[in-house]
Amino acid sequence: MAELKLRTEVKPLKGCERLISHEDRILLLGSCFSDNIGSRLDADLFDTVVNPFGALYNPRSIQLALNRLAERRPFTPEELFQHNELWHSYYFHSSFSSSSPDDALEKMNRSLDRGAQRLLNATIIIITLGSARGFALKNGIVVANCHKMPADTFDEFEMDSPEVAESIKAIIDTIGSVNNHAKPVFTVSPIRHTGYGMHENTLSKAALLLGLHRVIKEHPQSAIYFPAFEIMMDDLRDYRFYADDMKHPSAVAVNYIYDIFLESFTTAETRATAIDCRSFTRRMNHRPLSTSPEAISAELAARRKMKENFLRAYPVTGQALEEYIANHQVLEL
Repeated sequence: MAELKLRTEVKPLKGCERLISHEDRILLLGSCFSDNIGSRLDADLFDTVVNPFGALYNPRSIQLALNRLAERRPFTPEELFQHNELWHSYYFHSSFSSSSPDDALEKMNRSLDRGAQRLLNATIIIITLGSARGFALKNGIVVANCHKMPADTFDEFEMDSPEVAESIKAIIDTIGSVNNHAKPVFTVSPIRHTGYGMHENTLSKAALLLGLHRVIKEHPQSAIYFPAFEIMMDDLRDYRFYADDMKHPSAVAVNYIYDIFLESFTTAETRATAIDCRSFTRRMNHRPLSTSPEAISAELAARRKMKENFLRAYPVTGQALEEYIANHQVLEL
């Protein structure tokens, strides 16, 4: 009797399993789905830089961000504006905003430098397109974030598939102009933007998919497409795989997509290393049961020993581990 299949499974890509290893340097740009995948790569101690501007949704915003990284041109006070007692930039997410313009600029330019350096030395650049809709100031400058400014500050635009294709070509060209060794990997975010209605969300995703398809079909060696959108829509097509807002994938769904991502782009040996890395970073994030000086001292000694043993087994993860410790409030080692 034939096996009864109740799902249409999306299989891992073939022929790409050596694209990513722990020796690679990865840059991720795009929607908050990039943050989801990036956080998992980070915990598995892949050498990653994730969204140096914060989340970016439409292809033009991503194109402008990459241009700025390629130029490595620092942000200036003239590029900031004040709203609701905070200083913002239209290039950056509000997590970079501050009550002090100097502090905001310092955070922005530090992240710009880190992203620009990663663009130069990246071996893999993962770009997630979220929406074909975007916003521009009245002077035509496309913004990455509106920072809750009045609606009449902006003009809204919606890109059709040829415009998406044009931006994707420009993104690939910008990457190649500063780093011809990096391989771009594109994906479309499965996160649904339902503010304009379900039909409009579908049209927006279709424009992204068609634009990507056009570029990769015409230039098959220029980039790779990973089907995160299709995995969510056609494989995990059940509301139990969504978060409570019914728009974002649940943690279970993101983990499932991430597993297919790893199976597509890494070898079995790299995946085994990633599992060990994940166990190690989880252990490093545990909080001591006691806050007494003796308990803290004993915990630190145990962690230092664990770290030494881990790096002896996996020396290639050293840089990624130091970044992880610095960025995740891990108990000081």
